[in-house]
Amino acid sequence: MMTDVTTPATGPAGAESPADPADLLARPPVLPGLTPEAVVFITGGSGAIGLRAAAVLSRIGARVAIMARSPERVAQAAADAAHEGQVLGVAGDIGVPDDISRAVTATVGTFGRLDALVNLAAVGDSGGALDDLTVDEIDTVLRTNLRGALLLAQACARPMRARGGSIINVASIGGHRVTPDGWSTARARRR
Repeated sequence: MMTDVTTPATGPAGAESPADPADLLARPPVLPGLTPEAVVFITGGSGAIGLRAAAVLSRIGARVAIMARSPERVAQAAADAAHEGQVLGVAGDIGVPDDISRAVTATVGTFGRLDALVNLAAVGDSGGALDDLTVDEIDTVLRTNLRGALLLAQACARPMRARGGSIINVASIGGHRVTPDGWSTARARRR
């Protein structure tokens, strides 16, 4: 399912970056190198960080595609994030190669190119002890956090090759600091 929610673009804001993060939408930051026509693809787009990033980018006039697993949540997130830019919502799971391909193709097909990827999508383990984990739990974490992130970067790099672009993978602190019940993020992100 794809949801295209658009509002008229007005261009980048000229205000300097606000000191209070809650004020980002009222006075969005000036982001060097980001032009009003930039196309940014964000995974984990229905989560708090993804939704805020999409809203700020849209506010400064970027064209944004967000991907999240739930069709309902991605449609709502696309509507919530739409400000002066265009926001395309694409339901899909970065752990599924066909979903990645479909989402990147929809982004490039809708906006004509891709300038940046912000990969926020990740899953955690169940929080249980290592010796209680099932093979399915381990596979889910590695499929999304490691394999999915690599396949996503590969798929996004293809349309960026001619013009250049940026790939930003956001990781949890768990990749550097392991807690007794937090094995998965450290393993998936450190290797």
